[in-house]
Amino acid sequence: MIGFKLGSVCGEKYKPEMLTAEFIREDVLIFQAFGWGIPEIRYLDIKKPKIVIRFHKLFESSFVSERKTEPYCYFFKGFITGLFSKFFKKDLSVVEVKCIAKGDPYCEFIIEAK
Repeated sequence: MIGFKLGSVCGEKYKPEMLTAEFIREDVLIFQAFGWGIPEIRYLDIKKPKIVIRFHKLFESSFVSERKTEPYCYFFKGFITGLFSKFFKKDLSVVEVKCIAKGDPYCEFIIEAK
C-alpha cells in the first residue's frame, strides 16, 4: 500500500504531457540511479498498454537470506503500479512473474491494463 501511494505521487508529479516509449525507457533508468536495481525493458507497447521489465539486483529481494516460494517485491510492485497508472492515466495491473528471492536470476514484472 505504501509503495502504491509513493509511486502514485511520483507519477502524478513527473507524468509527461505526452507519453512516449522513449519517456518510459528513460524513466525506468531512474531506478538504477536510485540504486534500486538495474532495469531491462523486455517489451513495451504504450498503446495497449503493456510493459515487461526485468530488474537485476532489485533492492527488495536481492538480500533476502531465506528462499521464498512466492514473489517477494511487494513495495516495488506497488510503486510501479502507482507510477505507471498515473503515467497512463488508467488502472493497471502488475504481476511479478520472476523473483530473485525465489531463486530466479532477476525479478520480472508484467504491467498491463486491467
